[in-house]
Formats: sequence, structure tokens, C-alpha cells
Amino acid sequence: MESLNEIVSSGVNNVYTGTSILIGKNEKILYKNTFGTKDENEKLTEEDIFDLASVTKVVGTATAVMRLIDEKQIKLEDKIGKFIEVSRPKSEVTIFELLTHTSGMQAYSNLWQKYRGEELLKHIINIQPQESFYKCYEYSCLNFITLMKIVEEVTQKHFKEYVKDIFNEIGMGNTCFNPKNKDK
Repeated sequence: MESLNEIVSSGVNNVYTGTSILIGKNEKILYKNTFGTKDENEKLTEEDIFDLASVTKVVGTATAVMRLIDEKQIKLEDKIGKFIEVSRPKSEVTIFELLTHTSGMQAYSNLWQKYRGEELLKHIINIQPQESFYKCYEYSCLNFITLMKIVEEVTQKHFKEYVKDIFNEIGMGNTCFNPKNKDK
């Protein structure tokens, strides 16, 4: 683990301010450590809260979608028009294409500057793919926002509630969206 300490310490010194690492196997903790600071003067601790931010796509959204696939409630080849009301050609985009960023959706939208909440979601859901539809990879948050809406439609639960249930089942009860703790 000495080389891990060196690698992470180098990152803290050169790339990021701090991190917390836990490695486990079969319910046994093999390694845990914190590195760096949460601000200029305060050392990071095991108790500090991190915002998942873009990791939410993999940890929350992809996990929720794959759970629904495992439960045979949806399929990778299902078209999104099966779950949400949206016009063509977007209605022809598949779950797989959303997950793999091959839906043709633009990388980003500034709709958040104009709309909030459900109104924002409605506008994002209705953004149509670009001309490169299905032809190439383009990372897009809009894909995963659409997937979140599909999870809500299929489960009839708020996305946060559904994912929290999954987190609790797998022992990640302290994992959440939008942490309230200001000391994160």
C-alpha cells in the first residue's frame, strides 16, 4: 500500500486538494486513508462529505437502469418512446444509446438558465438529437437526465428515492444526492 500512498499523495500535491479512499473485500476493510485538505487549512477526515456530482451518472443512474434491466422491467434495446412522451426521432433512441452516449444528443444545454424543476426536465426531455444521430460518441448529461426520467416512469418513484433504496440494500446508506452538510 506504500505505492498507493505515494501515488495519491502526488495527486493531492499536484492535481486535487483532497481525497478519501476505502478498499474492502468480503466485508473486511483492507485499506483506508484520507489525504489532503477540504479547504486551505483544515485536514480532510473520514467524516467529510463529498458531492458525487458527475459520478452520479455511473453510481446512481446507470445502477438504477441496470437494476431495472435485471428485474426485466426494461431492456437495453427498448426505445425511450415506450416510457416517455417525446416526438420522433428522439422517441426512437434506445436505452443502450443513452447509456453509451451514442444517442446523438448534444453535449450540453443552457436551458437551466431559463427553467427550473419539472419545467426544465420537460424541455431537456424534448431536445432532439443532432444530425450525428447514432453515428458517434458524444458525452452528454442530457442522456442521463432522460434516463432518470425513464427510471421514475417505470418505478413510479422519485429518482432519488429509488436510488436511495438501492444504496441502502448494498450497504451505501450514507450515499445521497445534494448533501446538506456545508463541511463537504
